[in-house]
Amino acid sequence: MTGPGPGEGDQLLAIDGTKLAQADPATGLILPAAVAATFAAPDPEFAGGVVVAAGNLDGDRFADVVAGPLGAAAPRLLAFRGSDHQQVASLLVFPPPALTTGLRLAVADVDGSGTAEVLAIAGPGGGPQTVVLDPFTGQVIESTYTFDSTLRTGFDVG
Repeated sequence: MTGPGPGEGDQLLAIDGTKLAQADPATGLILPAAVAATFAAPDPEFAGGVVVAAGNLDGDRFADVVAGPLGAAAPRLLAFRGSDHQQVASLLVFPPPALTTGLRLAVADVDGSGTAEVLAIAGPGGGPQTVVLDPFTGQVIESTYTFDSTLRTGFDVG
């Protein structure tokens, strides 16, 4: 999965991992034949770039996709079903008054249930709170401060 950088639109690309060698030799860009699917993260707040993560969130053996704003925007999480790339959820990870620091995302089976959950943190400027949640219901499964609660430099999760 790839998400665009700041100012580059809202198109998410699912790249076929067996076709990574199919790149333009002059530019290094992945050729269209290596792209398995494209779909939009249709949120105007994502103009500052899009962060993506993928994993099996619903147990159907397809990698579902979550996306959020990379830059200065409300911490909105979008979830897309892997089988057909339809948007199935949109929620604020940190409720109002929401931060405007964007998100950092990862997907992992944190609770051992056999399906993955979403790990989300605020981008730089937000605190080091890691939230584990079900993206379909918005239920917070776990919330913890990973570092000192005064840290505002941001960090990645993966």
